[in-house]
Amino acid sequence: MEESTGQRSTLTKPRYSFLDLGLLAVLLLLALAFGVKPLVERIYLQPTPIAPVSLAPLAPKTGAKAYQNEYQFSDDMFTHNIPVWEAALAPYKGKPDLNYLEIGVHEGRSVMWMLENVLTDPTSRLTGIDVFADEYKGVKGGYKAVYLANLEAAGASDRATTIESFSQLALRELPLDSFDIIYIDGSHANDDVLEDAILSSRLLKKGGLMIFDDYGGEHGHPKFGIDTFYEIYGDDYDTLHNGYQIILRKKA
Repeated sequence: MEESTGQRSTLTKPRYSFLDLGLLAVLLLLALAFGVKPLVERIYLQPTPIAPVSLAPLAPKTGAKAYQNEYQFSDDMFTHNIPVWEAALAPYKGKPDLNYLEIGVHEGRSVMWMLENVLTDPTSRLTGIDVFADEYKGVKGGYKAVYLANLEAAGASDRATTIESFSQLALRELPLDSFDIIYIDGSHANDDVLEDAILSSRLLKKGGLMIFDDYGGEHGHPKFGIDTFYEIYGDDYDTLHNGYQIILRKKA
């Protein structure tokens, strides 16, 4: 056996191999052929957009108010979705033991509508997750106080669980396969939307609905994160609606 001298060899591996140089040459030729930007788009993942399909929204009732009770709301980012929600959620209305999860409750516009129109059986329950960040404060105590007051006005405080936390942490603590409907309207950063969707998919029962907000809007541009989720998990879901929002149903 040759004895080691403990000294390092002065021979070093070439910085670039012939294979590396050949690959670089191919990339340069492709860049000349397609242009730099299209080439980058071909190399990096571009998730396939969700196929267009739309529910026929139910016609609003003449003179009908969006809510039966009086609530405190400072803005309206929800009621334009009601006709589509009425169509999608019609089979769930009044069913016992429904379990609803909402990520990003804000002041509770969508939660209050669900309580008045879908979660009407006393055995139904809801879980709301929100960081209740200071940036949205509009009244004393912030919008957490508004949300809790609205739950009280709806007479649903005893059926509601409110989690003040980042959704990516809170979702990991919830039981698997436990929710019938999940609405994702938290952070609109694409990586956050993707993580919320993956974690929520584990919590959603088979046959349950997952709703994403702002897919077709300009607020936060969460479309890439939603498309990436669908690229990975699309075989597990049927698309019920693709418009301003996305509504998916988990296959049984």
